[in-house]
Amino acid sequence: MSILYPDYADFRKVSLVAGSMWREVFGKAIEVQYINQEWKGFLASLGQRNFMLAYAGWLADYDHPSAFLNNLSCQSALNPSGYCNPAYDELLNRARHSTSAKRQLQSYQQAEQLLAEDMPMIPLYQASAALLVKPNIGGFAISSLKQIDSKRLYIRKKPSSQTTAGH
Repeated sequence: MSILYPDYADFRKVSLVAGSMWREVFGKAIEVQYINQEWKGFLASLGQRNFMLAYAGWLADYDHPSAFLNNLSCQSALNPSGYCNPAYDELLNRARHSTSAKRQLQSYQQAEQLLAEDMPMIPLYQASAALLVKPNIGGFAISSLKQIDSKRLYIRKKPSSQTTAGH
């Protein structure tokens, strides 16, 4: 088995951990090769589907199920897996053309269920980050897209260091 990943330290770490876990489970029945490519070559290999397993990820650019789900349609240029299920595409098409928000969401949920059954990819890793915000910073909020609206930030006035108790 081979794992293709781009030339970034974090991607290398995740690929090595995944390969190590597979060796632990399958023992000598599996040999893992790691294929590291610079970004341009990696994208070319993905586009040509020249891989057995590949590290890939996606960040939504808008807050909607279609930001992820459309990428796995049969005709999507962002679908290096080659996954193609006409029933899945029909659910996306139904959602896209629905005039009811409730029916649209139901179609997207059915599409997600179909993906879970077909499993065209193996979800291995969810990136995370820790953010520290000083207590005197107000207006801090992070969106579901991990964006911070800095226009809403402000500095709170420091509380008085004097206390009135007993004085």
